[in-house]
Amino acid sequence: MMVKNCFLCVPLRAGLLIWGYSAVIIIYTNLLFWLYELHVIWTKSEFNSNQFILKTFILLFVAMYLLFHVVLISGLHNRSSGLLDIYKGFLTIWLILEGIFAALYIPLSMYQMYQENIKYYEVTAVFMLLSKFLFYAAVVVVVVCILKVYILVCVRSVKSTFKNEEIRESEPFAQNPDVTDNRRPNYDSDC
Repeated sequence: MMVKNCFLCVPLRAGLLIWGYSAVIIIYTNLLFWLYELHVIWTKSEFNSNQFILKTFILLFVAMYLLFHVVLISGLHNRSSGLLDIYKGFLTIWLILEGIFAALYIPLSMYQMYQENIKYYEVTAVFMLLSKFLFYAAVVVVVVCILKVYILVCVRSVKSTFKNEEIRESEPFAQNPDVTDNRRPNYDSDC
């Protein structure tokens, strides 16, 4: 599947650059938030090593996500198919890991919510709460997955346009005597 425009109206390369820069800003803000969370845990009088380790891993994953979005921006600016391949591979692996995480996290969160709320509410109220949570979590996961698959398709499309431009630039019309211009009649032939 190939697309010619990003988000239906923006040229492909410009749309991916807009996506990359906005993602870098959002991820950088998220990175600062997790740095602040680590600082709060570190300066507490009661140091919790489990929370510190968990938030350190989250910080590392967010930093890695930021790094690969910088790779996307760099690949788009330099018209580098290699950098776009790296980003495409990263996004594919990230999408698979997010799917696995969602498949594990959502049921465990629902079980935890059930255990916490069954003590205080009726069973029907708890199941209503759980069904709302499941619906909203599923919607978020599906929207994020669709967006990332669309970005993958856009990256693949822009990569193929880069290859087409390289082919056109490497074999210009005037320098290749075997190729004739069919738009102009050839009067030099022996017909």
